[in-house]
Order: sequence, then structure tokens, then C-alpha cells
Amino acid sequence: MDVLVGLSILTGWKLVALSWMSRRKRKCYVGTVSDILVYPLKSGRRLKDVKHATLNKHGLFVDGIGDRHWIICRNGERMNMNRIPRIVTINTFVEGKNLRLEVNGFEPLIIPADPEVSEKDITKIKFSTVPQLALDCGDEAATWLCKVLERENLRLYHSSAKIEKRLASDSATEKKWKTEIQPQDEAAFQDFGTCMIMSDSSMEVLNQRIEKNIHSVQFRPNIMVKGSKPFDEDNWKEVYIGDSAVLRFVDMCQRCLMVTRDYETGVLDKEEQPLKELKRFRCMEAYGPTKPVMGIQTSFENGGVIKLGDPVYVIRK
Repeated sequence: MDVLVGLSILTGWKLVALSWMSRRKRKCYVGTVSDILVYPLKSGRRLKDVKHATLNKHGLFVDGIGDRHWIICRNGERMNMNRIPRIVTINTFVEGKNLRLEVNGFEPLIIPADPEVSEKDITKIKFSTVPQLALDCGDEAATWLCKVLERENLRLYHSSAKIEKRLASDSATEKKWKTEIQPQDEAAFQDFGTCMIMSDSSMEVLNQRIEKNIHSVQFRPNIMVKGSKPFDEDNWKEVYIGDSAVLRFVDMCQRCLMVTRDYETGVLDKEEQPLKELKRFRCMEAYGPTKPVMGIQTSFENGGVIKLGDPVYVIRK
């Protein structure tokens, strides 16, 4: 009996080892990280000069400041640059253990990256059609937002690590196509996945097809990869970055009118570019003729530090 047990254990370990070796062989090098983009405030400007960020199950973090972990709402409903274009003029900075928001001509707003959480300050906001718990950042932040954005009834909310996150699968119910989202995938104020990935070569192809070149930040990706073939990211199933970070494909990133807004001013392009051109060559049957795709949405598989220049390996679909 002991011999049989021993053989069974050895067989099990052998299968695990063979599976791991097979997986390793299928990984292929596609390029390196060329840019890391972290947007603490949804629709606000990115942190500048990010050279490394830490990936965890809720996104990219720089010195404790998480990607899309703050959001502006009016009467409990999320606001973005399509609803209030001036949001894109809000600069974001890490200042010690705080997030600093700045708009030219106004005093900056300083808010803690890890604020105290009181039950009375936790509320539900409406993220699209999905309710989500959020921490109210207080009256001072609300007053500041109303002043700089010239709107009433605005409030700032934080997706604190101390409160329950939204299940990304709840948002999947709004989609008319199948996604690869998993029950354990959580989100702060990201639209869907943990991290959005695009390639430099895809941007180059797009810019060759339109009159006025645009910056990749207009698409608000988190990771840019250089060295891969144009739109090769469409075929990536798993993405391995640096020493330990692993991300898993969950959906193509469908594009809307938001990509026609200048990323510095929020002004819409009169010709509706680059959306108009994307509709000519980046529509896929699953998403229909009005939702061209550019980049991929991914969810967390394993954490780690991601640095500029890190090698990127993938397993293809």
C-alpha cells in the first residue's frame, strides 16, 4: 500500500512539473515596458514620470497611490470627462503619504492616501448601473471640486483598501458579449479589468492613418509595450512582466467618443478622430460596428513591481 501511495504522489508531482514546463515553453518574449501610466483620479491626469509601480489585485500603485482609486460623483452618480471635460485639467501628484490635486489658478487640494475610515463616511455610489461602496472624502474636497470644475453638488470618493470592492463580474452583466472575467476579480473605479495594456506599434499604425498624431495617453492605458507587432496584444492570453507580475486577459478594450477628447484640454476633436478611423479597421464582430477595439483589459494573477524596461512575455490564446 505504501508503495502505491508513493507512486501516486510521484505521478502527481510529475504531472505538475510537466504542466509547469509546458507552460514555460509556451511563453514568448514580445517586448519591454515603455511607459507606466497611473491615473489616481478617474478622468484626471496621470502621475508624471512614473518609473516603477507595484501591481496588486486592485491595480497599479505608486507610493500607496492607486490607479483610479478616486472618483468624482454628482448626487451619487459617477462623473467622467465626457460629462465634465474639465476633469482632465486636474493634475495629480504623490506628496509624502498624500495625493495632491492641482488645477492652474487654484490652491491645491491635499488628501490622505490612506484615510481613516468611519462608517458614517461610507456610502454607495452608482458606477454605471452597478452600486459600489466608496469613502466620502469630506466637505473640503467637495467645495474644491465645485469651485475648480464650476459645477454644483460634486463630491470626491475614495476606494479605500478597508472597504469592500466592486466585483468586476457585476459590470460584465452590462456587456452583450462573453468576457473572461472571473468571480474573484475585483475593481476599484476601473471600468472593468485591473490593468489596460497597449503597444507602441499599434499606436504607430493608428497615427499613420490619421492627419494629427495623438499620444497614447488619450486612450488611458496603464502599460505600454514596445517591440511587439502591431495589434499583437489582441492575441495575448497571459502577460508576464518583470520578475513576478502576471496579468490575465479578460476583454478587448472597446472605444467610444472619449478617445476623441484631447488628453490635456478635454476638447472634442471636430472630426471625431481617432474614433472615426478606428471604426474603419478595428471593429470586430463580437462588439458590433460602433465599438472598435484598441488595447486589452487584463485582471490580476500575481503581484510584483513593474519597471520601465522590464521584459514582457506572453502566452497566446
